[in-house]
Amino acid sequence: MGGRPKALIELGGRPIIERVLAALAPAVDDVLVVTNTPELYAFLELPMVGDVYPDHGSLGGIYSGLEAAGGAAALTVACDMPFLHPDVVKLVAARAGEGDVVIPRVGSRLETMHAVYDKACLPYIAERLGRRTAQDRRLLRARARDRDRRG
Repeated sequence: MGGRPKALIELGGRPIIERVLAALAPAVDDVLVVTNTPELYAFLELPMVGDVYPDHGSLGGIYSGLEAAGGAAALTVACDMPFLHPDVVKLVAARAGEGDVVIPRVGSRLETMHAVYDKACLPYIAERLGRRTAQDRRLLRARARDRDRRG
């Protein structure tokens, strides 16, 4: 790919990120792009925020977007998911508030980059990022255990 961001690769005559935005449009009112290269995404004319934890992978991006989001929770998707389905996006968004994290499962795999995160997750994510153990599944198990203890 020659160092070009996957989100900007054209598929079906348009950049992947535009396909992602089209899938989000029926389900969300506000979109925020997390990037440390805003000049590459200026053509989208969307609000952007820098990654608070650069070089910490997807969990750093989730943290940055969630922290900057205006509401109590945020639907997160990777910008390079060309086949994101609007009906699945609507389903996940509709379940926001049912837990601190709402994640679709495909078979045995959790789709952590296509999920709703409540701001209650921010301290747990920050702890993982601070320890450089930013593995999504470990965070989710820790958060689930904490919720179980609270009843």
